[in-house]
Amino acid sequence: EHTHTETEQAESAAPTLAELATSVAELQTQVADLQAQIANAPQDDAAVTSQVATAIYLLDSVGLHDLDERLNGEGIIDAGDSGMVSRVARLLSAVEWPTELAADAHSLIDVLNALATALGDDNVEEAAPLATQAHEVQHGLSHAAEHWLGEMTMNVQHGAADAPGQAFRVTSAIYLLDTVGLHDLDVRLNEEQDLQPGDAGTVERVAGLLSAVDWPEALASDAMSMTNVLTDLSTALADDDLETAAPLATQAHEVQHDFSHAAEHWLADATGAHDDDMRAGEGEEHSHAEDASVNESGTSAHEHAEDEHAEEEHAEDEHSEDKGD
Repeated sequence: EHTHTETEQAESAAPTLAELATSVAELQTQVADLQAQIANAPQDDAAVTSQVATAIYLLDSVGLHDLDERLNGEGIIDAGDSGMVSRVARLLSAVEWPTELAADAHSLIDVLNALATALGDDNVEEAAPLATQAHEVQHGLSHAAEHWLGEMTMNVQHGAADAPGQAFRVTSAIYLLDTVGLHDLDVRLNEEQDLQPGDAGTVERVAGLLSAVDWPEALASDAMSMTNVLTDLSTALADDDLETAAPLATQAHEVQHDFSHAAEHWLADATGAHDDDMRAGEGEEHSHAEDASVNESGTSAHEHAEDEHAEEEHAEDEHSEDKGD
C-alpha cells in the first residue's frame, strides 16, 4: 500500500506531454535566439577588412588574365598552372567574406576549383573557357571588393594598440610591400625611362592594401605617408607621366625602406623578438638595394664604391713605386 502511494505521487509529479511540448518549444526559441545573436554578432572589422584586402591583392596579382590569354590564344598549359589556381582557390576559401561579397567569392572559388582540375588533367578544351570565366568573375569580385573596401577603410581606426591579430596584419602588409618591386621600379623609371602598362595597377593595389590595415600608433603616420606617395605615383603612372613618376618612384622607394625598418622595430616589441633576429636574413637584400640605388650624379652607389676602391688601389701602386725608387 505504501509503495502504491509513492508511485501515484511520482506519476502526479511527472510533467505531462503538453508540458514537455511547451518546454521543448521554449528551448527551441532560446536556441534560435542564440543562433541569431551569433550570426548578427559584430565581426572584427579590422580583421575582415585586412583579410579581404590581402586576398583581393593576391588574387589580382596571380595572373588570371595572362592565363586566360595563353589558354585561349596559344592553347598551352604550363606545368605549374594547376597548382597556382588551386592555391588561390584555397586562399579565397579561408577568408571570412562579408555578406556583400560572399556570393561572388564562392562563385569564383567554384570556378577556380573546376579550372584547377581541368588544368591538372591537361584538358585545354575544358580549361580554356573556365579560364575566361574565372577572369571575368575575378573582375566582378575585385570591383565589388574595391567599393566595399572603400567604405570600410573610412572606418579603419589607426593608432589602436594591441588589437587582436594586428601584428599579423602589419607583418603581411609589410611583406607584400617589400616584395612588390619598388626598388626595380625606381631604377627602371630613372635609369631606363621605361614605363610599363601594368605599373599603375601594381602600385595602386599595394596602396589600397596598406590603407586597409589598422596600423598601430607608432606606424600610422608613416603608413599614411607611404600610402599617399603610392597613390600619387599610381596616378602619374596611369597618365604615362614619366617626368612626374620618376622622382615619385624614388621617394616611394626611400619611404618604403624607412617604413619597413620602423615596422620591424614595432613587430620586435609586439612579438617579443629581437631586432637583430628579425634583420638576420635582410642584410643582403637591403645591401643590394642600396648598392643599386642611384646617387645625384647618376652613378650607382655600387659603381661609386668600385671607383673609390680602384682609386685606392692606384694610390697604393704609386706609393709602392715611390718606395721602390
